[in-house]
Amino acid sequence: MNLARVVTDGEQIVVGKIGLGGSGSAEGSGFGSGSASSLISLNHASETELEALPGVGPALAGRMIDWRTANGGFRSKQDLLNVTGIGDKLFAAISKLVTL
Repeated sequence: MNLARVVTDGEQIVVGKIGLGGSGSAEGSGFGSGSASSLISLNHASETELEALPGVGPALAGRMIDWRTANGGFRSKQDLLNVTGIGDKLFAAISKLVTL
């Protein structure tokens, strides 16, 4: 977690538990429940935060940030489809976990 990152007004940072892997349940952790407090902001998230999304590694997180920088931010979740490496299947997996 980047403790030096600037937090914007109204933003909430949810810190997950270590050990919740792919087979562990996210139930009760807030992650994956779709609640507003657990969503990752496409326009404000760090590379590390984006890597918490399923199927997103360092390279893809970097491309998401590069696209965000080059295009003045994401205007809709559909803009994710313009990032190289994000197709329909990955978009379906992460679209409910992100916000603008």
